[in-house]
Amino acid sequence: MIADPTSDRTLRYADEITRADQNSIRQFIDARLQPHVDDAEGNQDKWAAAYGLMSLVSDINMSLEIELNLREKHPESLVHRRGVRREWNRLASLAGRWNGLHDGYDHDRWRRTPFLDSEEEAAWEAERARIIAHSEADEDASD
Repeated sequence: MIADPTSDRTLRYADEITRADQNSIRQFIDARLQPHVDDAEGNQDKWAAAYGLMSLVSDINMSLEIELNLREKHPESLVHRRGVRREWNRLASLAGRWNGLHDGYDHDRWRRTPFLDSEEEAAWEAERARIIAHSEADEDASD
């Protein structure tokens, strides 16, 4: 199932990421990893790999939690808004490996978000158009 970009639930911008998103993606990832930790008992390499990945997810989630708290206290702070985006994108990238493999995967919400908000996206699109126009003008001049 592909996310519906017209859905009210679709995550488009990092500023839309909520604690509910954080909790649901973390629970989903943990539920996928825990059986591997449990099954790896007796095999130190497999256990270390599975437990290490769970620890990494925990660290990313903790960083996301901190950034969400700071974004709430300082909503104008680009540093914390970008921190939320960075940590979210790390979790979304990992969860994306299970896209299409489990019914519980949230196609609308668990997406990487390249932009903080619509203003940042519009600025990026304008810069991209300017660069393309400049490049095309250079090509026309060389003909």
